[in-house]
Amino acid sequence: MPKQINWSEEYSVKNDSIDGQHQYLFDLCNTLYILVEQTESEQSVKQALLGLQDYIQIHFSDEENYYKDHPMFTDHKELHQDFIKQTNGYIADYHKGSLRLIELADFVGDWLINHITIIDSQYFRDIASSE
Repeated sequence: MPKQINWSEEYSVKNDSIDGQHQYLFDLCNTLYILVEQTESEQSVKQALLGLQDYIQIHFSDEENYYKDHPMFTDHKELHQDFIKQTNGYIADYHKGSLRLIELADFVGDWLINHITIIDSQYFRDIASSE
Protein backbone atom coordinates (compact mmCIF):
# COMPACT_ATOMS: atom_id res chain seq x y z
CA MET A 1 0.00 0.00 0.00
CA PRO A 2 1.40 3.43 -0.92
CA LYS A 3 1.96 5.88 1.88
CA GLN A 4 -0.78 8.15 3.07
CA ILE A 5 -0.67 11.47 4.83
CA ASN A 6 -2.41 11.60 8.16
CA TRP A 7 -3.72 14.70 9.85
CA SER A 8 -2.37 15.50 13.29
CA GLU A 9 -2.57 18.51 15.57
CA GLU A 10 0.93 19.60 14.52
CA TYR A 11 -0.66 20.70 11.23
CA SER A 12 -3.33 22.83 12.91
CA VAL A 13 -3.29 26.56 12.15
CA LYS A 14 -5.75 27.05 15.05
CA ASN A 15 -8.60 27.97 12.73
CA ASP A 16 -11.36 25.36 12.64
CA SER A 17 -12.56 26.22 9.14
CA ILE A 18 -9.11 26.16 7.54
CA ASP A 19 -8.03 23.10 9.54
CA GLY A 20 -11.13 21.30 8.25
CA GLN A 21 -10.26 22.28 4.70
CA HIS A 22 -6.67 21.14 5.15
CA GLN A 23 -7.94 17.81 6.48
CA TYR A 24 -10.14 17.44 3.41
CA LEU A 25 -7.14 18.17 1.16
CA PHE A 26 -5.30 15.38 2.98
CA ASP A 27 -8.28 13.11 2.25
CA LEU A 28 -8.19 14.04 -1.44
CA CYS A 29 -4.47 13.28 -1.58
CA ASN A 30 -5.02 9.97 0.21
CA THR A 31 -7.66 9.09 -2.38
CA LEU A 32 -4.93 9.41 -5.02
CA TYR A 33 -2.70 7.08 -2.99
CA ILE A 34 -5.51 4.53 -2.79
CA LEU A 35 -6.15 4.78 -6.53
CA VAL A 36 -2.48 4.08 -7.29
CA GLU A 37 -3.15 0.40 -6.68
CA GLN A 38 -6.48 0.27 -8.49
CA THR A 39 -5.35 0.21 -12.11
CA GLU A 40 -8.81 -0.52 -13.44
CA SER A 41 -10.26 2.71 -12.05
CA GLU A 42 -9.25 5.35 -14.61
CA GLN A 43 -12.64 7.07 -14.30
CA SER A 44 -12.18 7.26 -10.54
CA VAL A 45 -8.73 8.81 -11.05
CA LYS A 46 -10.19 11.42 -13.40
CA GLN A 47 -12.89 12.27 -10.86
CA ALA A 48 -10.35 12.47 -8.03
CA LEU A 49 -8.10 14.78 -10.04
CA LEU A 50 -10.99 17.06 -10.96
CA GLY A 51 -12.10 17.11 -7.35
CA LEU A 52 -8.61 18.03 -6.23
CA GLN A 53 -8.31 20.83 -8.79
CA ASP A 54 -11.70 22.25 -7.84
CA TYR A 55 -11.18 22.06 -4.10
CA ILE A 56 -7.72 23.63 -4.23
CA GLN A 57 -9.31 26.69 -5.85
CA ILE A 58 -12.01 26.85 -3.18
CA HIS A 59 -9.58 26.38 -0.32
CA PHE A 60 -7.05 28.94 -1.52
CA SER A 61 -9.78 31.52 -2.05
CA ASP A 62 -11.14 30.95 1.47
CA GLU A 63 -7.70 30.93 3.05
CA GLU A 64 -6.60 34.09 1.26
CA ASN A 65 -9.64 35.92 2.63
CA TYR A 66 -8.28 35.37 6.14
CA TYR A 67 -5.00 37.10 5.54
CA LYS A 68 -5.69 39.55 2.74
CA ASP A 69 -4.43 42.36 5.03
CA HIS A 70 -1.19 40.54 5.91
CA PRO A 71 1.88 42.42 4.63
CA MET A 72 3.09 39.30 2.80
CA PHE A 73 -0.31 38.51 1.24
CA THR A 74 0.93 38.83 -2.35
CA ASP A 75 3.82 36.43 -1.72
CA HIS A 76 1.52 33.84 -0.19
CA LYS A 77 -0.99 34.17 -3.01
CA GLU A 78 1.86 33.62 -5.51
CA LEU A 79 2.79 30.40 -3.70
CA HIS A 80 -0.78 29.22 -4.14
CA GLN A 81 -0.80 30.16 -7.82
CA ASP A 82 2.51 28.35 -8.35
CA PHE A 83 1.10 25.24 -6.70
CA ILE A 84 -1.97 25.34 -8.94
CA LYS A 85 0.23 25.71 -12.01
CA GLN A 86 2.52 22.86 -10.93
CA THR A 87 -0.40 20.61 -10.03
CA ASN A 88 -2.08 21.26 -13.37
CA GLY A 89 1.21 20.46 -15.12
CA TYR A 90 1.55 17.21 -13.19
CA ILE A 91 -2.03 16.28 -14.02
CA ALA A 92 -1.45 17.02 -17.71
CA ASP A 93 1.70 14.87 -17.62
CA TYR A 94 -0.27 12.08 -15.94
CA HIS A 95 -2.93 12.19 -18.67
CA LYS A 96 -0.21 12.09 -21.35
CA GLY A 97 1.25 9.01 -19.68
CA SER A 98 4.55 10.64 -18.79
CA LEU A 99 3.93 10.75 -15.04
CA ARG A 100 2.78 8.06 -12.63
CA LEU A 101 -0.08 8.76 -10.23
CA ILE A 102 2.15 8.05 -7.24
CA GLU A 103 4.45 10.90 -8.31
CA LEU A 104 1.50 13.28 -8.45
CA ALA A 105 0.22 12.12 -5.05
CA ASP A 106 3.69 12.50 -3.52
CA PHE A 107 4.04 16.01 -4.92
CA VAL A 108 0.64 17.10 -3.59
CA GLY A 109 1.14 15.48 -0.17
CA ASP A 110 4.65 16.84 0.33
CA TRP A 111 3.65 20.33 -0.80
CA LEU A 112 0.62 20.41 1.49
CA ILE A 113 2.55 19.31 4.56
CA ASN A 114 5.41 21.73 3.94
CA HIS A 115 3.13 24.63 3.08
CA ILE A 116 0.84 24.13 6.07
CA THR A 117 3.60 23.63 8.63
CA ILE A 118 5.92 26.38 7.42
CA ILE A 119 3.87 29.04 5.62
CA ASP A 120 0.23 28.77 6.72
CA SER A 121 1.05 28.27 10.39
CA GLN A 122 3.19 31.44 10.40
CA TYR A 123 0.51 33.51 8.68
CA PHE A 124 -2.15 32.40 11.13
CA ARG A 125 0.17 33.02 14.10
CA ASP A 126 0.76 36.53 12.74
CA ILE A 127 -2.98 37.09 12.42
CA ALA A 128 -3.62 35.83 15.97
CA SER A 129 -0.89 38.06 17.44
CA SER A 130 -2.25 41.16 15.70
CA GLU A 131 -5.78 40.72 17.03
